[in-house]
Amino acid sequence: GRDATPACSKAVSRVSDEIRQSPPWAVVLSARWGLKEYKDSIGHFKGVVQQLRENGVSRVVVLGPVPDWERSLPKELIFFSREKGYFPFRANTLDERKTYDTDRHIGQLSQELGVPYVSPVKQLCNADGCQTMEREGDVQGILYFDDNHLTNTGSEYLVGQMKEELASATWLLKASIT
Repeated sequence: GRDATPACSKAVSRVSDEIRQSPPWAVVLSARWGLKEYKDSIGHFKGVVQQLRENGVSRVVVLGPVPDWERSLPKELIFFSREKGYFPFRANTLDERKTYDTDRHIGQLSQELGVPYVSPVKQLCNADGCQTMEREGDVQGILYFDDNHLTNTGSEYLVGQMKEELASATWLLKASIT
């Protein structure tokens, strides 16, 4: 996108070249979805899906946004623990508009384009808030390193939780996603 960092733009260019040269059977499309960016880039989003299809990708699956915190989750946890004396397993200090509206809009757009949509928000959030760590009381298993980027632990945990849904959406054998 137009606000992408040079490293991000370089990575997108490299992956695009690889897809053109040797199209994979399936692509899981993920991005830093944001509501403003969503509204400004519907055409771009549609273009990416169309380009993947034109380059021979048989199956495109859209992976929605992860919950977006109002500020860095590690900072949120520190503030919370100072006030309450413990680290919460779930918290409600999200940028709710960004998190839930974006999830809904990207899901609707995916449906319009006829591509499966997998929602991390639905996996990580419930009425009590969004998950902050892999296991209750295990601050070493924190899921984010800032307000919207998963740690390695967070990525592995989320993929593990969504393994069957991703396998179903991409028509892959369940054992092929590790």
